Amino acid sequence: FIHGFDGGVKNCITLSTEFGEYNLLKPSAEYTPLMNNLYEKIWLSKVVVEYIEEYHYLLPTYEDLLEIIRGQTIPDLDNKIMSEEMLHK
Repeated sequence: FIHGFDGGVKNCITLSTEFGEYNLLKPSAEYTPLMNNLYEKIWLSKVVVEYIEEYHYLLPTYEDLLEIIRGQTIPDLDNKIMSEEMLHK
């Protein structure tokens, strides 16, 4: 599961098994492509949820959301800029 934002800027990915819970830190080279894709989804979800929570009363359009997304970065990916393509994925 993913947790830790709660208004903050640090996420935590935890893997839970019958033997315990493990917080995933920096991925190995083999897992980096998979984790990079996950980081995109985590940060994009954070931006979308926070935007909708804060501005739902304005009835934002898709274009409004895109404008917000294009102005955001992904700290876990060296501040990669978010894009519409990420939203489509």
